Amino acid sequence: MQKPEIPADEGDRQAALNRYKILDTLPEQIYNDLTQLASDICGTKIALISLIDRDRQWFKSRVGIEATETSREISFCGHAVAAKETLHVPDAIEDPRFSDNPLVVGGPKIRFYLGVPLITPDHYALGTLCVIDGEPKQLTSHQIRQLEILGHLVVSQLELRLAEQASRLLVSVVESSNDAIVTNTFDGNITSWNPAAERMFGYSADEVLGKSISMMIPSDRVHEEEVFIDHIKRGERMEHYESIRLHKDGSPRDVSFTVSPVIDATGEIVGASKIVRDITTIKQSQAQLRNITNALNNTAMVAITDVHGSIIFANDKFCEISKYSRAELIGQNHRMISSGYHSRDFFVDIKMTVSIG
Repeated sequence: MQKPEIPADEGDRQAALNRYKILDTLPEQIYNDLTQLASDICGTKIALISLIDRDRQWFKSRVGIEATETSREISFCGHAVAAKETLHVPDAIEDPRFSDNPLVVGGPKIRFYLGVPLITPDHYALGTLCVIDGEPKQLTSHQIRQLEILGHLVVSQLELRLAEQASRLLVSVVESSNDAIVTNTFDGNITSWNPAAERMFGYSADEVLGKSISMMIPSDRVHEEEVFIDHIKRGERMEHYESIRLHKDGSPRDVSFTVSPVIDATGEIVGASKIVRDITTIKQSQAQLRNITNALNNTAMVAITDVHGSIIFANDKFCEISKYSRAELIGQNHRMISSGYHSRDFFVDIKMTVSIG
C-alpha cells in the first residue's frame, strides 16, 4: 500500500484548515445537500466531504457510510490533497497504490474512487469532495466537471462560514465597546449605532437609524462632516479629531473622533465609520487644572522635586521671585536656592512676597 505523501506546506495547510473551525462540528444541511447531490450526479453509493487533519481524515458530511473518520495514512483523499488535483481511480484492485489498502480489501471494499480537492483561495488543499463505489466505474467528463463545481461550492460555503465567524466577532467587539461606533453614508444617513452610542448621546438605535447625522452636530460645526467625507473619499483615515456633539437633551459633549472609510464587498468606499470617545470629563479636568495653575501662578510659589531633590516643576511665580528661568531650575537640586548665590535680603523679599500674596 502506498501511503499519501505529506505536503511540503503541511504546517501552513493545517493552520488553514484550523482557521475554519470546522473539524468535529455537527452535521449541517447545506453540506449534506452537496454530498447527496454529488452521489446523485455520479451514481455512487458513497459520497463524502473529507477533511484531512494531522493524523486522520474526518468526514464533515457523508452519504452511504457510517464511519465518521479513518486514519490519514490509508486515505485515498490524502493522495488528492498532496497532489492538489483530482484523483480518479476507476478500479482500486487494479491500481498498485491501493490494491492492498485496508479500505479496499476490507470494508467498505472500495473499487471506484474519484475525489476533487477542496482548495482555498490562498491555495491550500483542505480535503476532498469524493464519490466512492463498490464496483469499478468510469465517469464522463461532464460528471467530473459537475463534481468539481460542487467542490467549489463546498469551499465557498467554508469561506462563508469564516466570514460569518469574523462578522460575529466584529459584532461582539462593536457591541461591547465603551466607545461609540457609528457609520453613515456620504449623504449623512446613519447606518449603524452601537450601545455605547446610545449611552453617549441618549438616542436609541431605532431613533437614529436612517436619520441624518446632522441631528447631533452644533450649527457652527456642520462643516466638519464635509471635512470627514473629503478625507474618506480619498481613502484617508482621520485620528484624534476633537470636536463637540450634542446629546439628545441638547447638552454638548466634548468628543474625539477616529474616522475611517467603509468599504463594500466590491472594494468601493460607500461611507464613513466613526469611533467616538467622550472626552468631556478630560476637558473639564484640563480646564480645572489650568484654572488652578493660573491661580497658583498669581498667588503662590510652587516647585516640585523628585525623591532625589531634583526640581521637576516650577511655576511662573517661583521663577519670577527666584530670578531663575524655568530652564535653569528643571533638573537642578533644590539646594541651589540656598547655595549662597542670593543675599540674605533676597530671602527676606521672598518671605515678604509670599506673606502678602
